[in-house]
Amino acid sequence: MKPNISIIIPAYNVAAYLDACLESVLAQEFLNEQYEVIVVDDGSTDDTSIIADSWSKRMPNIKVVHQPNQGLSMARNNGLQQAQGQYVLFLDADDTLRPRSLTRPLSLAMRNELDVLRFQYGVYDESGKKKQASRTWGPRETMLDGKEYLSYQKVFRAYVWTYLIRRTLIMNEVCPLWFEKGVYYEDVRWTPIMLWYTQRMMICDEEVYQYKLRDGSITHVQTLEHAQINIEHQFQTLERLQQLKKEYNSWTLFNRQIWNMCESIITTIAKRDYANRYNYLKRLEPMMQTTPYDAHLFGWVDRMKIGIIRLSAILYCRLRHYC
Repeated sequence: MKPNISIIIPAYNVAAYLDACLESVLAQEFLNEQYEVIVVDDGSTDDTSIIADSWSKRMPNIKVVHQPNQGLSMARNNGLQQAQGQYVLFLDADDTLRPRSLTRPLSLAMRNELDVLRFQYGVYDESGKKKQASRTWGPRETMLDGKEYLSYQKVFRAYVWTYLIRRTLIMNEVCPLWFEKGVYYEDVRWTPIMLWYTQRMMICDEEVYQYKLRDGSITHVQTLEHAQINIEHQFQTLERLQQLKKEYNSWTLFNRQIWNMCESIITTIAKRDYANRYNYLKRLEPMMQTTPYDAHLFGWVDRMKIGIIRLSAILYCRLRHYC
């Protein structure tokens, strides 16, 4: 009998966090035959592999895959290759699931034969204090397709761990949705494509995922080289969105996603690469000049920022004293 859900946990040098992560999985109200856990040890150099193996010896539904260090994308891909569940949930090894939170979302997905269920998450600091709750736009527990879901989002966050996903949607024979090797923030490219293929989807308000802010995560420890690679990948995604807009003639939907991606690039630049700010904004300028946007989705500060960049990227930089 195949399990209802496969929980895929990429793990790289997370010895300090892996126990808590796995304990949060066991705190769900599942029978052993209803779920499987696949921990993918991505060539860890600390005690991650030892901890993972000790769990698998005690719990038969916890499997461990050891691979040379290949990065998060390949760890997720290798986990998918091992998965047997009807649905897949991606869980980062330094995060946790809220106790007894998955039963109803999974039941909702199975009962309605969904391709995707979008649940909620909370952001917590290392002391366990909640700092922020997720915000999702759109009708609750109402059947949507992925394009409709995207059209509701005023700000789109591509975190792959906010979805229950039917495994056959990802691992289809015609066009399997693999994560691209070596891409930082690979969700930015992968999640919109996954949603584009989604025919049956719902949003629920159950907070399932507990995202932990920690100093050692890739979000907080990012070299300038990584930041520049990330920005280039976002530009590639932006170009792909432009192509899809022409291909599917879906202007409103893709215009909104293009603006979300522009916002993401501007934010990344502001945090990570001041020196090349002007060059990046100059590349964004023509796209921002020619892409309509829904003014009601932006506050007056953002509308002013957009207006100045559309007028002149160099003027924007000079006004902000960056060049």
